[in-house]
Amino acid sequence: MKKLVLVSLKTFAFFVGWAICVSILPIPDTKSAAVWRFWAELIPLLSVIGFTIIFSFYQ
Repeated sequence: MKKLVLVSLKTFAFFVGWAICVSILPIPDTKSAAVWRFWAELIPLLSVIGFTIIFSFYQ
């Protein structure tokens, strides 16, 4: 039971941290829709990669 609670808390912390990070980081305002879409996809991807690295060291 203790492990289930610990894994659940880590999962919750991961997704909440990712959501906060993605909402705080600004997407650059560009004239091209393709460039804007690139940044809109890149920022969440880098946030997930960053949080994965942090959580893999924290285990």
